[in-house]
Amino acid sequence: DDREAPGLIRKVIQDKKALTSRARLVISSRDIAYREFSFPFSSPKKVGSAIRFEISSEYPPEDFIIDYVESIPREPGKKAFLAGVAKREIVRKRIKAAEEAGLHIMGITSDLSTLGNYFMDETEALIMDAGQSHTLFSLFLHGVPLVVRDIPIGTSQIRGELKKSEDRTLRSLIGEIKRTVLSFNTKAGQTLKKVHISGNILLEPIVYEALKKSSDIEFLDEKHE
Repeated sequence: DDREAPGLIRKVIQDKKALTSRARLVISSRDIAYREFSFPFSSPKKVGSAIRFEISSEYPPEDFIIDYVESIPREPGKKAFLAGVAKREIVRKRIKAAEEAGLHIMGITSDLSTLGNYFMDETEALIMDAGQSHTLFSLFLHGVPLVVRDIPIGTSQIRGELKKSEDRTLRSLIGEIKRTVLSFNTKAGQTLKKVHISGNILLEPIVYEALKKSSDIEFLDEKHE
């Protein structure tokens, strides 16, 4: 509930004994749509204009904020870019909640960019960030996002079914993981066999253990502070 957000943020600030009110706002990928682009140019002005033109019918600029990062090209002579699109109203709500909690927003980023910071030293890393209602798969090369895929399956659905001794959604997630690994390996020319886990699923031991027992994929769950 957005109305509870300021109070929850204030509690975290108090519990952590924050020494500053300055903060960077991280927008969840559940509120962001990602699109991949490839152009024969890299001028920021031209790239920004080209991306806005490509997606203007789906995401009207008056209602959506668009930003992008340069990615790893997979075609000779082309530059690759990954764009993130978020509703202006959602971003305004997140900023308002943070400011009402007493924070001074110094910048805005996405949880995708934040995840990449943990894998700067790895040649490639496939990450599954599982939240309550969605799961984000992202492939990073030296911390740079290469491919992103989002599916509407989260821990809340799986947890609810496990309580009824059902595993339909869990099996669907495992199938999506296998298809994602195969797709990412094909696109990146890699042979990734391990998946890094992050997100809400690490706070759901029953769901996470069920996932590991039901799949032959190797999951890595390092805890990052």
